[in-house]
Amino acid sequence: MAQGTHIIADCYECNFSEIQRLKMDGTKKYISEIIKNHELTELWAYYHSFWEDAFTGVVALAESHISIHTWPELQFVTLDIYVCNVSKNNKESAFMIFEKFKELVQSKDIKTQIIER
Repeated sequence: MAQGTHIIADCYECNFSEIQRLKMDGTKKYISEIIKNHELTELWAYYHSFWEDAFTGVVALAESHISIHTWPELQFVTLDIYVCNVSKNNKESAFMIFEKFKELVQSKDIKTQIIER
């Protein structure tokens, strides 16, 4: 069995309406709730706002990490979800979290790489 699942996604033609509604602080809460709902452990998070809806966020997990980077002017978002299998198999959680991110960014075109590590 792989030790972890790494999902890397480039999301094109994103609809930023949900991110605009939530703002960066609401998006932080949304991400923290996703993590909690999938029984992962958030250790710390850092978010930096560039302007309006352009921000970057990195969340360290006991199980690894999640990051999001937004470019609203390009309707582009990158996602990085990596969870390892320390105490249980978290592969399903990785994919469920990815589905929640897809709902958030509402991309018309997603290029995804999945790496079993």
